[in-house]
Amino acid sequence: MNEYQAFYEMVKYWTMNDYRTQAIKSEVIIDMLISDFIEEMVTAKLSEFDSKIS
Repeated sequence: MNEYQAFYEMVKYWTMNDYRTQAIKSEVIIDMLISDFIEEMVTAKLSEFDSKIS
């Protein structure tokens, strides 16, 4: 399983589990899930953008 598939499966698992928790809004769930990965996501996109410019 590649890193994108693993990330997707983790997000899917926790979203489905947390969906049943009435007190938590979806924005909070997504924030908690991506907060550990946001730096890598932004860096990857910026690198992709830089390579297209060069």
